[in-house]
Amino acid sequence: MNKKEVRVYDYVDGKVPMLRKMFQKRLKGYQAMGYIPMDHAADNNEQMRLF
Repeated sequence: MNKKEVRVYDYVDGKVPMLRKMFQKRLKGYQAMGYIPMDHAADNNEQMRLF
């Protein structure tokens, strides 16, 4: 198997401050592992495809 693409789906309820803060921390963790965000739809409280 020669997989070249990884997709991470993450969900956030941006209307809840604690959940939004936890999501922002997860984003930093994803980026620290080398993932690159594909979309920032979470700012609009929608489903987003991160990487």
